[in-house]
Amino acid sequence: MIVGSFLLVIIGWACLQFARPVFGTRATLILMSVKVAAGMIAMVYYLHIRHEGDLFYYDEKASEYLTDIQAGCPIWDFLAQEADPAAKATPQNRTFFFVKIIVVLYMVLGSSIWLSSVFLTFISFLSVVYLVKRVHLTGVDVRWPVILIFFLWPSIAIWGSGVSKETLMLAGISILFGAVVPFFSGNRSNLLLHTALLVLAMVVLAKLRIFVLLSLLPFLFGTILFKILQRYMQKPALRWALGIAGVILIVSLVVTFSYSDTSFNPGYVVKAFTDNHAAIVAQSMPEHVVLGLGTLWQWPQIVLQAMLGAVAGMFGPFLWEVNATSEILLLLEPVLLLTLFFTNSGLRKRLPVFIWMPLLAYILFTSSMITLSTPNYGSLSRYRLAFYPMLIFLASFQHPWLSKISKLKLLEGNSGV
Repeated sequence: MIVGSFLLVIIGWACLQFARPVFGTRATLILMSVKVAAGMIAMVYYLHIRHEGDLFYYDEKASEYLTDIQAGCPIWDFLAQEADPAAKATPQNRTFFFVKIIVVLYMVLGSSIWLSSVFLTFISFLSVVYLVKRVHLTGVDVRWPVILIFFLWPSIAIWGSGVSKETLMLAGISILFGAVVPFFSGNRSNLLLHTALLVLAMVVLAKLRIFVLLSLLPFLFGTILFKILQRYMQKPALRWALGIAGVILIVSLVVTFSYSDTSFNPGYVVKAFTDNHAAIVAQSMPEHVVLGLGTLWQWPQIVLQAMLGAVAGMFGPFLWEVNATSEILLLLEPVLLLTLFFTNSGLRKRLPVFIWMPLLAYILFTSSMITLSTPNYGSLSRYRLAFYPMLIFLASFQHPWLSKISKLKLLEGNSGV
């Protein structure tokens, strides 16, 4: 425990040094404290209020495997396993992959789930700072939108910190976006390092949230393709023709990749989708099911449900879905998000079309699929972290309110290295 605490102090110091040129010393310390506190709030909620949840499983299984390792089980043999040998699991067990990470942290941090929470929170913090630095290479300052999204937005700050798969998922998404910036900035420095980080982020997302990765790849490659065509193709008709051909190629590659493993193919995905929907509905009270999506219709009616799911995932819960005074707090985020959108006039003019259009397509698709498979706002508040940061970014990018705040010079850094 003492060694683990000392190690975290060193990592915290490294976080401070990495982020200080971006936010300044005082703001960096405040943001790090907010991030760690958010992770602790999530821990307290599960461990001491709900007394149930994934944290108990992570801690229990990690402790069991650590005991086996200390008793002589080779650590490399354990890490090489794809699925929990003691449980009924799919060939690619996402939870087991995360448990293996916790086991390694327990070995270093003295079996402390609290210290592990701080470590994962620091990883998340570093990934966000990396994203800000990389985006700055394009000449765009996204510090205040990032602060709003990752540090001040309650659901993202809390569920995206601490010991949770969402923490690493958001870190992977941040690194993924940051690593592709050279295609837009022309900056090719440290290309090998950023390529390695890109591969690492893709591996983590593939292990934890393959659906998110498969949804992100068409957006990322489509955006890059659009940018290349815009730069080198002068005739609009030729750009559109090559663009459509490129999109078809990208989708084909994603589909081909999805068949590389039985757990990724469409048949398995559809079955997992419907099974998860049925399980969530069975565990939920009827009034807590999102927009009454308790029963999945057949084609073509399910198209309407997909549209309702996309809207509910982005802006729900709605006023008529709140059934108790204690649930009124759930309305705060949707109301704030809608307010940001309606007060951010000229948003499309400030954000390039090759950014906002593919990004919006990703948000709509992901919101629809996640909401239909998880039609309960309690679970949805965590799962929609796969697209919620992007949605808030669209609403807050160069928002007049954030512009006024930035003029107060609260940040001492320059958003660059």
